[in-house]
Amino acid sequence: MMSRPPSPDHLETGGGPAGRSPTKRLWRKLAPALLAFGLPSSLLSSQAEATRPNILWISMEDISPDFGCYGVKAVTTPNFDALAKQGVRFGRAFSTAGVCAPSRSAIISGVYQMAIGTQHMRSNMPKPAGGNTLPEVMRRAGYYCSNNSKQDYNFDGRGMWDASDAKAHWRQRKEGQAFFSIFNILTTHESQTWGLKNGAAQLRQKGAAERVVRPEDVSVPSYYVDTPVVREHLANYYNLISGADLRAGEILAELKADGLADDTIVFVWGDHGRGLPRGKFWSYTISTQVPLVVYVPPKFQAALSVRPGQVDQELRSLLDLFPSVLAVAGVTPPASLHGRSLFARDGHPTLLAGRDRLGVRQDLTRALRTKDMLYIRNFVHDDAYVSTSKRWFSERSPIQVEMWKHAATLNAEQAGFFSQRQRPAEELYALATDREETHNLALNPASQKVLAEMRGALAAKMKEIGDSGFVPEHELYQMLTQMHEQGANPLDKTFRGWPEPPAWLHAPLEPTPKNIGMLMQETRSPRIEHRYWALRELLNGHASLTEENFTQLAALLKDPSIDIRLQTIRLLVTRGRYDQIAGVLEEALAHPYVWSRTVALGIIEEIPDDIARRFVRAVENTKEGGYVSLLRPYLLARLQPEGGKATRRSK
Repeated sequence: MMSRPPSPDHLETGGGPAGRSPTKRLWRKLAPALLAFGLPSSLLSSQAEATRPNILWISMEDISPDFGCYGVKAVTTPNFDALAKQGVRFGRAFSTAGVCAPSRSAIISGVYQMAIGTQHMRSNMPKPAGGNTLPEVMRRAGYYCSNNSKQDYNFDGRGMWDASDAKAHWRQRKEGQAFFSIFNILTTHESQTWGLKNGAAQLRQKGAAERVVRPEDVSVPSYYVDTPVVREHLANYYNLISGADLRAGEILAELKADGLADDTIVFVWGDHGRGLPRGKFWSYTISTQVPLVVYVPPKFQAALSVRPGQVDQELRSLLDLFPSVLAVAGVTPPASLHGRSLFARDGHPTLLAGRDRLGVRQDLTRALRTKDMLYIRNFVHDDAYVSTSKRWFSERSPIQVEMWKHAATLNAEQAGFFSQRQRPAEELYALATDREETHNLALNPASQKVLAEMRGALAAKMKEIGDSGFVPEHELYQMLTQMHEQGANPLDKTFRGWPEPPAWLHAPLEPTPKNIGMLMQETRSPRIEHRYWALRELLNGHASLTEENFTQLAALLKDPSIDIRLQTIRLLVTRGRYDQIAGVLEEALAHPYVWSRTVALGIIEEIPDDIARRFVRAVENTKEGGYVSLLRPYLLARLQPEGGKATRRSK
């Protein structure tokens, strides 16, 4: 079904619509019905087949809308800018997470990652049953589907694509077959920015020295210190974007050389925001806003109500990519999708984003965005935004090292994120007046009405989509494994939904004696999510506990759930109690699920070296997987006696 032409206030610019082709109109009416009844695409008329557009996705990593067409003057992106000039540029497009795997899980499945339990980074959860990922739907519709080459869906993507490797290309399809092809440009990944000089070097190597951005040309956000190193890091990020534009130009040139440019709709997008401190991993605008440009060739513009040069300012999500591709292909969308077509007139009234476990950090943050406000609820806030003890990863970032170096002289805007010892439970930002989101209004008396409204709206949104975030991770893994084995999908109507969180969890809980008593009582609840979140709230509040409390908590070291046992260890460790932790830690280091091993390593990272050294042998024998290969060498090197050599397990 074709959407109505956009209204003038929906688009900032654009020309008049062209006439609709009767053949295209017939295809758009008949194809979804034919395909829905299971007829193979080979039975469709040759004329209809000829009108089916090809779809090309050009994706990038760790990138905010920092193209020239978005008003960033320092960067040079003529290929992206040309697509925007001839197509549609989306000014308010957002990812569902500030990190790749959860975001890509949502993109490829068309639903919020927390609805299907794939929100934890590198969790490798069982793939939801039902075969409704985008390439599977498109292959059933007769499209050739290729992915070059990153997947990173937080579940096993084998068998989803016709081809998914470094050589995957539309050129491998049958002659005349319509295609859906993805090219993932890895140039802009966070890790590439750390080298400071490599972006400029790549541009010079490709004969594009005129594109090189100098450190003095960049604009430094107010939440960073303005030093030469910070400027170099930012300049390198921009130079890598220019390099990505060059690679996109090569892909588009191949499309043109194959005579396919007039038959292919091109989507350009990033998987989440900037791979820089305070950007990647979080839920701010700089963390989740992405570039999104769609080029529609002239022959398809009328049917999709698209005009060259449009600038769409509706709230859009990367979840919208899935239904947009189906709209282009004339395929009936699954009823479970959380997105809406980018070619529809209206966007979303609100957008949800999440931050869950990242490496060793067990977080649960949810952010709700409207056009005017951003509300962030940190259900877990027992640590700083950037913990100085967790340097095994963050110390690789030049900007982060600079922020630590200048910690004593940071101003309020900089210290709010980089020096605060504990995150607030709630954050509220007025987007029109606080573009960099450094002024938290959550404690402002004048903002309490808005705060309460946003808090309620967030709870409603989480319930609406079926958010599994309150289910402890290993428990979630077991539930999803059982569903997978039974062929059940978390989105099926027969699924009754995830366990409800405790009612006291929605609003921040003060660590009063009364509340501490209630939480201690909840640690004896028969419901695992109640026991788990009671422990997390005790960690959040840094509450004073009595000897009687610790006696009661010790009983949880024998809890049936590894989730509960590990949270009990964490609570004991934060109170300097190490005498009972050995058994559970050693068990967790040998656990078959990688999450348990990762969290156990994170606990060892937090305890004093003389205690941690007792676990060196167990750390050496910890099975690979996830973040273990990054964290274990760091820990073993740190825990060697002074003058000793780092111990590394041979592979």
